[in-house]
Amino acid sequence: MIYLGVDPGKTTGIALVRENLDVWKLAEVKGGADGFLEYWNEFLEPWYKPDVIVCESFHTREGKHGVDTTPLVVIGALKALADASGIPILMQPPGGRLKRIPDAVMKRLDLYPPGRQNRNCREALRHVLSVMKSDGNRLVLEAFRDDETPQP
Repeated sequence: MIYLGVDPGKTTGIALVRENLDVWKLAEVKGGADGFLEYWNEFLEPWYKPDVIVCESFHTREGKHGVDTTPLVVIGALKALADASGIPILMQPPGGRLKRIPDAVMKRLDLYPPGRQNRNCREALRHVLSVMKSDGNRLVLEAFRDDETPQP
């Protein structure tokens, strides 16, 4: 199975990962929906067809003004592309992501792109790992079991 993780925004994080945790693509795509569509048409659609797309959903927070709605436009473009390609989309809430897939687990799996410049693709990857965990992926679950092992 091939998963496409998407962290939508002005800079959209992309993670294309196989179920054996082989990462095919990690990208930080600038330009909002236009940049995402260009990336989809040039680098994803002609070469890779994911079995499922995992995307962070968009929620406004009360009391916060001047919210950037770019993620909504990216999500809309992604849904249109997925519908046209027959690819299911799983939406994940933005909150609780560090609890679902802690940084330590990503590092243990050697799937933690370091640095601020990789924040969005790291979050896209985190969304994929969260779904893999829910699906019972042995490799991801083993990384969590290591947390239960006493350390010397």
